[in-house]
Amino acid sequence: MKYEYQTTYIYAATLKNKKLFSGSYSEVDGDTLAKDIARACFEMSEEGFELFKSMPINSAKSYMSSSVYTLTDGVVLIFRKEIKV
Repeated sequence: MKYEYQTTYIYAATLKNKKLFSGSYSEVDGDTLAKDIARACFEMSEEGFELFKSMPINSAKSYMSSSVYTLTDGVVLIFRKEIKV
């Protein structure tokens, strides 16, 4: 079998802290991320593609110049569609 592949990147929006000087880390807006992923999957399925693989992309962030933490920056979605030969 032969397949055609399409790749898309979904950026993970972060929630804004309500405090001006907050000691907390940024949080990923999980609701928005889930809706964006669902929308991408629906749009690709309309074109005949199926979700083949998903991979979170993490990035390191520095907090107050001393501690480092990782944050989900987004998700790579790989779709595939069988090519009829």
